[in-house]
Amino acid sequence: MAKVNEIAPDLYRISIYVPEFDLQFNHFLVKDDEPLLFHTGYKAMFPLVRDAVATIVNPSQIYWIGFSHFESDDIFGFLTHNQTLEAFTFLIWQGEYQLGFIPKGNHDFHKFIRPEDLKERLARRGLKTMEVQGLKFLLDTDPRRVDFAPTTEISYIGYAING
Repeated sequence: MAKVNEIAPDLYRISIYVPEFDLQFNHFLVKDDEPLLFHTGYKAMFPLVRDAVATIVNPSQIYWIGFSHFESDDIFGFLTHNQTLEAFTFLIWQGEYQLGFIPKGNHDFHKFIRPEDLKERLARRGLKTMEVQGLKFLLDTDPRRVDFAPTTEISYIGYAING
């Protein structure tokens, strides 16, 4: 079970004690307009960390994830843009030049990658892609947000594991 303590205003320590190792693992959450979760822990701890985070903020609202190191069973996470006309139009043409919600020159379309190409590259390095989920950008909210989408035609997020 995770123990949650507010150690400073809007700064929370999520502690998980593992008796088999006689170790306590600490994770930190900064509750802010752009919440930050620092250290996600071992894969087996994820449900405990997620449930503890949910007592403070909605886990889907985590904006930043920070790591000081990776655990031996950590996953490789990715968030990138698809190499499609829709992604070019939205992120570069509209985002950078028409609407200006992204700084000009921020994206290089040639570095965008299709999900199937990324999956193939990861497989060549011994990583198995486990999940890929499309993302959509909600520009009419304040602050602007990103949410899950039914397609990956603009951007996507996912993870891969060894194996």
